[in-house]
Amino acid sequence: MSEKTWVHELVPRLGRELQRLDSPEINIAVSDGSRLAYSCVIHEYDKDGNNEPISSKYETDLLICDTFSGGRWIPRVWWNARSAGTLRRMTL
Repeated sequence: MSEKTWVHELVPRLGRELQRLDSPEINIAVSDGSRLAYSCVIHEYDKDGNNEPISSKYETDLLICDTFSGGRWIPRVWWNARSAGTLRRMTL
């Protein structure tokens, strides 16, 4: 079984377990293959001070985040899964 398949199968089970921690204001979401910006650079500004930031994104194997009404969310934990034979370990 590939790492991606293993994580993909883990997401719904972990999501069900973490639902117990939801509150009226915050829900916990679990996903796989999410892309998070890890850097944001502004190379230049135009004469009016406007800019176009450039973001580099990193794909996580597993992401746990807090979600709020209105669609806002905050990433809390992301993991990269690595396998060695049949042993699977998650690194933070």
